[in-house]
This record gives sequence, C-alpha cells and structure tokens, in this order.
Amino acid sequence: MKVLLVQPPIERMLDTLLPRFVEEEAGFYPPLGLLYAAAGLERRPPPGLELAAIDAVARGLDHPRLLREVARRAPDVVGITATTFTLPDAVALARGIKSLDPAVHVVMGGPHCGLYPRETASLPHVDSVVAGEAEETFPDLVAALAAGREPAGIPGTAVRGRDGEVVVGPPRPVPDRLDDLPLPARHLLPASDYFAVHGRHPAMTTMLTSRGCPYDCSFCYHSMGRKFRARSPSGVVDEMEAIAASGVREVFVFDDTFTVNRKRVAAICDEIVARGLALRVSWDVRARVDGVDGPLLEKLRRAGCDRISFGVESGTDEVLAALKKRIDLGAASRVVRDAKSLGFTTYADFIIGNPGETREQVRRTVDYACTLPLDFAQFALLTPYPETELYREGRQRGILPRGDYWRAFARAPEAPFTPPLWEEHMGRDELFAALGDAYRRFYLRPRFVLRRLKGARSPGDLVRDARAALKLALAGPPGPPSPGPDPR
Repeated sequence: MKVLLVQPPIERMLDTLLPRFVEEEAGFYPPLGLLYAAAGLERRPPPGLELAAIDAVARGLDHPRLLREVARRAPDVVGITATTFTLPDAVALARGIKSLDPAVHVVMGGPHCGLYPRETASLPHVDSVVAGEAEETFPDLVAALAAGREPAGIPGTAVRGRDGEVVVGPPRPVPDRLDDLPLPARHLLPASDYFAVHGRHPAMTTMLTSRGCPYDCSFCYHSMGRKFRARSPSGVVDEMEAIAASGVREVFVFDDTFTVNRKRVAAICDEIVARGLALRVSWDVRARVDGVDGPLLEKLRRAGCDRISFGVESGTDEVLAALKKRIDLGAASRVVRDAKSLGFTTYADFIIGNPGETREQVRRTVDYACTLPLDFAQFALLTPYPETELYREGRQRGILPRGDYWRAFARAPEAPFTPPLWEEHMGRDELFAALGDAYRRFYLRPRFVLRRLKGARSPGDLVRDARAALKLALAGPPGPPSPGPDPR
C-alpha cells in the first residue's frame, strides 16, 4: 500500500492578522503532526507499505505542480494536514486528488480536525478524518483500509460512508506516557528545507518535549488538552542526540510552555550537559515570565539554550486581567533583562485589540515593549479562535457575530470568509493601523537599529535585517484580509 502524507501549499489561507512582511520573513518549520503520524505508521506498517511525505510549503510547490507530483507517485492513501486557517488549501488539494483518481482514500488530520471532525468528514472529497493525536489512530485507519475493512468506528476517527453518513468513532484517550511514542519520522523530509529567520544555522528542526497546557488564558485553544503530559529528561535528550547525529544543529522546542515543571527543565539541562551536547545543539524554548528565574535561566544557558520566547501579550494590567494571563509586568521586565544579560536572544509576543482595550492602552503596550531588551517582538491582532473562552464571550456580548461562525466556516471552507476582530473600542481599520504602527515604532527605533547592527553575526544578517527594515519602512497599515489567495 502506498501512503503519501502532504502539507498543502498556502495559497488560500485565511489571513493570520500578522503583517505580510512578518509572514514573508518567518522561514519554514517542519510539519511535526505529519511526521508523528508517519512514525506511528512506520512502527505498525501494513504489508507492503510504501510511505512518503511532501511539504509543498517548504518545497515551493503550488497546487498544479503538487498534483503532478501526487499523480506521479500514484498513492492509495493521501493524508493531508490542516489547521483551521489552512483548511481552504487542504480542501482544494483533496478535490484535486479526487479529480486525479476518485479511488484514492483522502484522510485529513491536524488541529482543525480535532475541533470539527464531523464537519470535516462531511466535506466533499474527504473520506475520513483523524481527530486528535495521530500516532495510534492513523495506523489503525490505514490497517483497516489495507485489509479491505470498513474503517468507520475506529476510536479517534470520523468516516464518511458510501451513503454519505458520517460515523464519528469514540474519542481515543490521549497518551500519557509520551516516552512510549515514536520520534517524528524526520527522515521523510529534507532537513535543509527548514530554517528560521532568526536561526543561527542553515538547517533547523522542531520538537515537542511535552503536550498540553495547564494555564487558562482566555484567547487560547488547548489543541492537546489542559493536562500537562511530559517526556522524561532522558527521552528529551535522546531525541536531541538523534537530531545532532543527523547533522542538524538547531532545534526549536514547540511546547506550548516548556517551563511548566521547573524541576524537569533543570533535569533536562543537567542531562544535556552530562552528555556533552550543549556545544553540539543550539535550541530555543517558549516560557511564561513566571516560569523561570535567574538560576533556571543560568542552567538553560549552560545547556546550550540560545533563544527564549515569552508570551507577554500586553503592557497593561487591565488587559492582562481580561485575558486571564496572570503575570506581573515588573517581574516580566526583570526576567527579560536577566535573560538578555545571560546572552539569550530574547523574544516576546504581544496582542492588540483585546477585550476592553483602548487606543491609549495599545500605545502603553508598545511603549512597554520598547522598554524591554528584546531582539524580536511579534505583534498580532486578537483573533477569537474556535472553542476559546473569548469566542464564547464575544458572541454572548454581541461584539462578535452571535452565530457559531467558525463551525459554519468548517462546513463551507471554500466560501469567502474573513475572521472577525474584537471591535469593542476600535474599528477594523484602526486596529490594522495600530498593528502597523506597533511594528514601525518597535523596529525602527534608532537605538534598536544600532543594537542590531552591532550584534550582526555575518554580512547575511545585515542584508536580512536591512531587507526587513525596508519592508517595515515602506509598508502602510496592513490592509483588511482578502478571502482570495494570500501566499505566506
């Protein structure tokens, strides 16, 4: 059986409400979900399995060229990954595959499918859905197809039958022992395809050391649940060693929050140092400002952690309370300064257009960001995501459309759709103008530009920074998103 896993091109993606110049400069990251699904299938292969993967985004393939590649490979099963924002491209790919050969079984998976399994399986050209974590579900589904059995009813799936009825299987329990899961099948995709604009090495990869997030920020959807499930320190470092052995020297840890358990973080650092891995692999983490202190930052630095990203979100206590972020801005300043003094490359994320937020509070947030010793800051407009507390609150208060518009989009993803913003005190045009202004105020400060020039590691860094600065300077306020093609 030939199985092909695909990350589709990004041509119809919903607007992420980041300025275009930010998206263009971001780089490419491996599709970890696909690679975990592939690893599960490799662990329990059906007879005669031929498994391959294509990342059309990293390869620069548009839909026509991708379909020619699919036709050349003649797969029996095609698995397509989809987030809610990339669903239109995933659906377009499914339609194209069925036009090539209606007998191909099209499986869709990814975060969106965990939210809306029935709606996704009801879409034309989609035969089945993997809802949730795929390491066990996907091999079960492929095994049924390889044996000629009807796959309906498998835990963690939604399957559309010949009569058009969708059968949603029972939920599959999430794995608690993450060390028992196979490592992502990174060998299926060229490591050289992946890089980050702020990376130090020509090739990078990503990894997960935990799943789930115990915090209750109102803007966040917990795609892997609220229960924090973590791999052992030895298991984490085993994967880092395997990555280093493959020749990749840079790892971006994509845990929602790496520092939930400080003792575990310290143990990972100690294990890295004990194995002599600190000089062989550079890595970065995402952390809450209340999840680290000076001693832990020192341990991370000694273990080769090079970059740290903090979710600060706002520079005002009132907005932080509305978002249920529960951090102290004074402590945030101290932690970021401590990290910078230890030599970390520092990042922070901020959100504009929050519940109750006024123009003055937006200005204070950008002012606050400019006081921090950050190498990078990302500003984004608040998008109330499906099944989040803010999505429910906004609809109840009438700030957002009252109907379940994300579910309606899931049922008809090819219809024109623009994600609503939180227009409580500022209208859409004002929010987009504020977003562009935040980037210019932060990145075009003379002090920041001088610091970047002094810190450039190579002529390439200077060229890249100059290109980004020019885009910032020339860009007007980002325009409202278009439902049409929006290449990332």
